[in-house]
Amino acid sequence: MKKQSTFIRFTSTIQETIEIHVQTYGIKSLEMKRDLKLALINYDYDSEMLQREYFQEQPNNYQIGVAKCLSTAKVEVEKSKRTLFELKYRVFYNKPPDSFDSSGTLMPTLNHDANIKS
Repeated sequence: MKKQSTFIRFTSTIQETIEIHVQTYGIKSLEMKRDLKLALINYDYDSEMLQREYFQEQPNNYQIGVAKCLSTAKVEVEKSKRTLFELKYRVFYNKPPDSFDSSGTLMPTLNHDANIKS
């Protein structure tokens, strides 16, 4: 009986230690990945809904051209914001992190330009 209670206390202590470690160090990166995926899903959904709503209005060729120009401008604004963020990070830490080298895939882009029918 004494060994059993010792093991139970030992197991609960290990479990508490693991939980504290995971809460302190492990969860943040997983939360960030989850939040990024949710943001991208929401962005894609919103973009798709706006595109469908736009085509229900039956735009003419001029309006489609204007929409393409606006989409391109928005992409450029997003790229500029990302570049500014990277530059601020470089100034603050005196070097960019490795994750910025591949961050182009992390930023949402307006991929529905290819789907806009002429």
